[in-house]
Amino acid sequence: MLFMYDKELIIEILKNITWSLEQIIKRFQIIKSSDDFLKDDITHHYFDIDADTVHVVCSEHIPDMKKVIKKILDDLENEEKVD
Repeated sequence: MLFMYDKELIIEILKNITWSLEQIIKRFQIIKSSDDFLKDDITHHYFDIDADTVHVVCSEHIPDMKKVIKKILDDLENEEKVD
């Protein structure tokens, strides 16, 4: 089955996601532990947040996700140049 997609739209969306991930990484730089995270403005209204889970996601998964999305974006942009 052949799927058609708009490369320009996908590239733009991936760039927006990358920017958002960069903002999370930037904001998270001051956070050294899950205790610090609870003091941050991000969670001061949310009492049911599992700070340890958020800390793991922000410190480990978000940077990895950014790398994967960057690779996809690079592949799409390089593919676009070849087409």
